[in-house]
Amino acid sequence: MAPAHHFDLRTLLDAVEAASPTAGVDALAGVLTRMAEATEVSFLIADAVGGTLVRLARSSTRTADSPQRPEIVAIAETAAGVALRTQQVQVVPAARDGDGDGTWLYAPVTERGDAVGVLELLLPVTPDEATVAHVASAAHALDVPELARALARWLDARGIGPAVFVANSHG
Repeated sequence: MAPAHHFDLRTLLDAVEAASPTAGVDALAGVLTRMAEATEVSFLIADAVGGTLVRLARSSTRTADSPQRPEIVAIAETAAGVALRTQQVQVVPAARDGDGDGTWLYAPVTERGDAVGVLELLLPVTPDEATVAHVASAAHALDVPELARALARWLDARGIGPAVFVANSHG
């Protein structure tokens, strides 16, 4: 696992700001992949109405990066859903989910107490406390209004109908 000092929040935020409107979320996932030495990083945004999380970006060393269409992840009975509802980081062995070796880390993305999404990382080893804290800080530091604009541009660029971004507490 990457030592905690490899996490540079300013670098992460600068990468998101420097990216094109439709690539901001992908830039976030790519930088977090390198910083955490993760096998996979995704950003999932909450769809409170549908009771799901929507995967907007994926940076992966195992599969193709971000899909052209959003992937749907259930909130109920998933570690990502627990992270969203409790607003607490969840660390889960990948083998439990049938994904082989490594550890999944789910960090809630919140804005003023409202759960709006989850950062999902597949790490090669169980993260230490410092790594968990740094990923949680990265999730907390995300600028939700900018993510909402990035989401709208991302959906528009892929020809997906209009969307309304509404933060809603699940906790």
